[in-house]
Amino acid sequence: LVYCQLCDTRCSGPAGLMQHYRASPHHPHCLRCGTGFLDRLELEQHNRVQHPCFVCDVCDKEFLSDPDLRAHASYPGVHPQCEFCNQPFKQISAL
Repeated sequence: LVYCQLCDTRCSGPAGLMQHYRASPHHPHCLRCGTGFLDRLELEQHNRVQHPCFVCDVCDKEFLSDPDLRAHASYPGVHPQCEFCNQPFKQISAL
């Protein structure tokens, strides 16, 4: 038997514990793959490793893949640019 450290529930084994994590409202679960976790720290570690996001250096928008980030960056007009050095900015008021 395996015990849940948070709510002291007995489970038949590791698979039963994972099922408990997914079904329990007391445990966070991954919205992308459905895996359940003991606590938010484990969920955050899972997301960093299993579902890394790609962040735009200019506007901090997050993307699920590098091609999506590249498409965002290359789309005309997404980020205003300095007419002298072509440096992109988040907002036109920052120019």
